[in-house]
Amino acid sequence: MADLICRWRNGTAKTVVELANTLPHEKMPVDQFREKMKLCYGGDFFRTPYQLACQLALYCEAEDGFYYPRFDHDINEAEAEEYLKFWIARYFVPNPYVRKDGFQNIECPTYFLKSLCDYVKKHPSCEYKDAYYESFGETAKNNDDIIRNYINNYSKVLNFSKDGILSLTGQSLEERFAFMDRTDKKAFFDSFDTTRTKSTSSPIKSFTPAQIIYYGVPGCGKSKKIMDLLDIAKQKGEITDEEKQVVRVVFHPEYTNADFVGQVMPVVKPAGGVDYDFAAGPFTRILARAYANPTKPYFLVIEEINRGNAAAIFGEIFQLLDRHKKGESDSVGGNLYTAGWSKYFVDHVDVNGKISAEIAGTEYGSDDEKPAVTFTANTAIRLPPNLSIYATMNTSDQNVFTLDNAFKRRFDSELVKNTLDGELHKAQRETKIENTDITWGVFWEKVNELILEKNTSMISSEDKRLGAYFIIGEEKTDDAGNKYREISRKLFGEKVLEYLWDDAFKYKRSTVFKNECKSVESLIENFEEGGFAAIFKDGILGL
Repeated sequence: MADLICRWRNGTAKTVVELANTLPHEKMPVDQFREKMKLCYGGDFFRTPYQLACQLALYCEAEDGFYYPRFDHDINEAEAEEYLKFWIARYFVPNPYVRKDGFQNIECPTYFLKSLCDYVKKHPSCEYKDAYYESFGETAKNNDDIIRNYINNYSKVLNFSKDGILSLTGQSLEERFAFMDRTDKKAFFDSFDTTRTKSTSSPIKSFTPAQIIYYGVPGCGKSKKIMDLLDIAKQKGEITDEEKQVVRVVFHPEYTNADFVGQVMPVVKPAGGVDYDFAAGPFTRILARAYANPTKPYFLVIEEINRGNAAAIFGEIFQLLDRHKKGESDSVGGNLYTAGWSKYFVDHVDVNGKISAEIAGTEYGSDDEKPAVTFTANTAIRLPPNLSIYATMNTSDQNVFTLDNAFKRRFDSELVKNTLDGELHKAQRETKIENTDITWGVFWEKVNELILEKNTSMISSEDKRLGAYFIIGEEKTDDAGNKYREISRKLFGEKVLEYLWDDAFKYKRSTVFKNECKSVESLIENFEEGGFAAIFKDGILGL
């Protein structure tokens, strides 16, 4: 194992000033440089301080036999701070200044900050040690205090808490990417040249696609979770045209592969007669846009993925869900497919035609904006790295299609917790229920406890619970001008009580509701007239 960054000292502006101003400010032969530095730091400069100075790219002893300094003058802490902000977005491993036996199984470069950000995007509020292992293929060593200092003071995009949790700040990450040789000292040094403009650095953007199914009880916030992820992408400037970069589709029992991918349809010609053209489905439309615009992220959002026959809907496209991981690649037809691309390909003449037309109809400002692959009439289709797939699934749905293990293993799964805790959910928690002194948060908690109690014999009893956002009140203003939310009795009866009667307490009605409630109609009528006391057995909810 190897340290990601040398822990000689904290990477502060003060440390950078000390190192930079100790180093010579002019280019010179390496022997001359070493002679100048041999007495610095009590003769120990070339034991540990040099490693941090080199990792910070403050100097380089190049293969041409010369020493190159980063700065040609003494710097102050303000300059050092700006440099650290520039440096941290570009620092990568493996590099010439980490142990040769470290980071053997990852690509060069694997960018320190971007790799962690990509993992946190897929796993919000994750532990640093997990993000480190997945990003760099090694177990984090005992220098997380050093890493925390770099991240919190200079990254702008990540926050590293004292208890080891990483989270995004919402700011965008400045990126610069190119393939590197881990042993090339001069190339590593040049990567941190602040005088270079964007036109002289590689603008290639690297994407780590997400394929995630968010699951949970109805109303727990699965769709909101996806909306929040897309909102973050908007705030970072990654989504600039949502109508083009995001496609949403809802699966249902009648939905087919032809609806999803596309089908040949008759088209009436203006001059008379009929032509038959391929009408692209949502999958093909977003795929074509992603191919044509490789510098932007694209998102396919599938709501209720298990309410349709997902395996049949995807059809042969199913095998494209397997993606290359870091370090994996293959080459077909002169095109190199690296991390993020589908491992396998599918021949589909009509989809190929749509992608070709999309590329041909796109205007590019430079060659760097064009697709990285050469797309011809014979090119098979794959999922590109800039296309992510988000899906939702209700765990309580009945009479729906089951996702088999082969399908599920190609997606990450994340349970959306059914909670109203915290400031984020305060407005929903304190929503009033019309003409009662009970808030939604109190009712939601009590009735979910009752659902679990009454369905202990059912394996999936917790899936019967009400989601935190199963129902949302209308915003109102009181006489004093204060805003609040309120759920009308009518809406509450027809949505919440109907669910409790027909689903959650379907086999326990006599133990939960009063004898006067003989049907869902009488249940709702009694509630609208007499509130909770008129429908629930005395003391059963503890309201």
